[in-house]
Amino acid sequence: MKKSHERFTTDGVWIPEGYPPLLASIALDIASSVRERLPETPSDVVFEIALSASEFVRAKHGGANVYIPSGYFFDCSEKDKAIWREYTGRNIRELAHKYKRSVVQIRSIVAGMRAQDMKRRQPSLLA
Repeated sequence: MKKSHERFTTDGVWIPEGYPPLLASIALDIASSVRERLPETPSDVVFEIALSASEFVRAKHGGANVYIPSGYFFDCSEKDKAIWREYTGRNIRELAHKYKRSVVQIRSIVAGMRAQDMKRRQPSLLA
């Protein structure tokens, strides 16, 4: 039930009156993500998860000048792993098309992943 000091958002989440806009945005994003991943979750539980998570962020990082990276290199490395898993030795052009990369980029990714795999499988003789 809505309390007099809270406001209802279009996402169905209750945000406390005067709650900092950035934290409200974080709570709404978390609620949206929970709804997307766990659609059967009751709304009151979604709200509790979202507000608790934003409060955790506030308690842990409140007042700090925090940079949140876009995750570009993490995403790239995840795509690189997927490319390596799908690589058969004969499908570079297909992978380039699928992952919207050039053939040269796919070859470079495969070479890098092969080197990492080799390093993992064969420890250095000099170490």
